[in-house]
Amino acid sequence: MLLILAGVTISYITNGGLIDKTQVAMNEYENADKKQQDIIDDIDDYNKQEIDLDPVYSEEGAEDNIAPTDLFEYEIINDGSIASAYMQNLPTKTAKITGINPNYIEKQNVGYHEWYYKIKYDGITDVLVIPYQAELDENGNVTENGEMYKITEVDLSVLGSSRGNSTPNYYGKSFPSVKKVIYPNTVEKIGRKENIRGYEAGDVQQPLEIIFSKNMTSIGDEAFSYCYELNEIIIPETIEYIGSEVFSGWDSNQTIYFECSEDESKNWDTDWKGWSCKANIVWNYNSDEATE
Repeated sequence: MLLILAGVTISYITNGGLIDKTQVAMNEYENADKKQQDIIDDIDDYNKQEIDLDPVYSEEGAEDNIAPTDLFEYEIINDGSIASAYMQNLPTKTAKITGINPNYIEKQNVGYHEWYYKIKYDGITDVLVIPYQAELDENGNVTENGEMYKITEVDLSVLGSSRGNSTPNYYGKSFPSVKKVIYPNTVEKIGRKENIRGYEAGDVQQPLEIIFSKNMTSIGDEAFSYCYELNEIIIPETIEYIGSEVFSGWDSNQTIYFECSEDESKNWDTDWKGWSCKANIVWNYNSDEATE
């Protein structure tokens, strides 16, 4: 009898697939455990990113002079639906600043088929501080009853307002009094500009300083090409990619300081400087040492 029972049991275990089912169950458990750990790691990484954003601006006192959110136009990048179900309570809503709100733009003719756009906002004086968040509706319009979006991308059209127009749109005339532009540390990507160039006439050209996000990773094509008003620019060490012809037209009086090494530029576009760039290039720049 015992031999019969033993035979039946062995047959059930082997032919019934109990061993295979047990292995499948163990694999599913391990996969679920790994998935849970991945989610925990994602949350940890996100929390670390949030910690890195303190302070939101690298320049002290910038939060006291943030430009009004309705001065700009926005595009929704992530409305929260992309987030994992385990991360729905995290502030994953992100948006991009695409340009200046047309309500604040005044078109002024300067000649036959030539004009520029002037920003009609008296609150912007010598410093333009880009907002790090905005309350928007589902279409990217500023509203008091919307959702809060973190600004992670900014097109350089904020320095002017060509809005895709093919005519020159000169920074020096759009913001005639601004001498410094400060980006929040939420911004990870600077997009390409829209025909924004330093105005060549000496009566309006002025030096401009840009304080970038310390978390910036990407710069779009032609972003700073022919920006004559920039005497120098400091690119943070977090940068991972620079597009094509970003510094075209820069002359020998202008300097580009990179906090990263030249070796890291191998991942950038092969023509990131641009065919006519004559600027001075400084690698491994340490701003802290330079100010001591």
